[in-house]
Amino acid sequence: MTQVSLCPPELVRPALELLLRELPASAQADIVNSLHRFVGGGLAPFGALAVARDGDKHGKPVLGGACWVQPQAGNAGAFWLPTQTKNSPQSAEELAQTALRAADAAGVVLTQVLLDAGEPPNKLLSAVGFQRLAELAYQRWRVVELPPAADLPEIELSPFEPRDQARLERLVLATYEGSQDCPAVDGLRSIREILAGYREVGDSGAELWSILRHDGADAGVLLLAEYHESNQLELVYLGITPEFRGRRLGASAVRYVQDFAHQRGVDDVVLAVDVANLPARRQYEAAGFADWARRVAYIRPHVRRATQPVDT
Repeated sequence: MTQVSLCPPELVRPALELLLRELPASAQADIVNSLHRFVGGGLAPFGALAVARDGDKHGKPVLGGACWVQPQAGNAGAFWLPTQTKNSPQSAEELAQTALRAADAAGVVLTQVLLDAGEPPNKLLSAVGFQRLAELAYQRWRVVELPPAADLPEIELSPFEPRDQARLERLVLATYEGSQDCPAVDGLRSIREILAGYREVGDSGAELWSILRHDGADAGVLLLAEYHESNQLELVYLGITPEFRGRRLGASAVRYVQDFAHQRGVDDVVLAVDVANLPARRQYEAAGFADWARRVAYIRPHVRRATQPVDT
């Protein structure tokens, strides 16, 4: 008889091996090594790891399946779909519900999962409360040769300082107004939780964050992150406030990123953009970015937190 429960310490290793078996060894190690950040936080590293046990063999439990909500910065979690050693849809849903209940109890605000765009809709996700957020285009610009200089408006980029925290929070919130990039996620997390998530991208923290200014006024934000091992730069977030849209400031910021990447000596600049955000896609494609993957994002908000206002 299959028993589903949260994972006891002695089964953590085999459960992770089962869940992560399709990943290269280096990627598995990166995931495990990243968990040290969450020790002592709301959700313990393996606090939402669920397992199915199919009795015992030679006095040892037989692992029949596993499911995990991996803690992420900003009170978020990455959902790992149930992986099973045998086909049992009933235990798959029970595994998912067990992991998600543990994440809810630990205060996780938003759980998310990415699937390849070519995959059929996953019935389990809808059964346990996930909703489709957006299809994302993952784009890349190879830093080989700079595109021709264009006639673009001048911008000023002021490096972020800790004393700018409240200013940055106000600006990021302003850039979300009327944005076409994943609008369904607005309001699900506080601005401090959102920025905590951005800060954990890549290896550089907030070192490469800037406040974008035009004509002497704050007009948006540009958040970059660097990956030293892969020698890549990621455009994590570029947002322009409503009153400054339509002036091609975003195009100026993208050109700045390309110049910066060229000077930095990185191999690629990468980003993700909502496929439905046509203005942003056109802007990136005009600058030479091209798709290398498409994925569909699904989210499951924590109902008790989703109705709370964001911090101001």
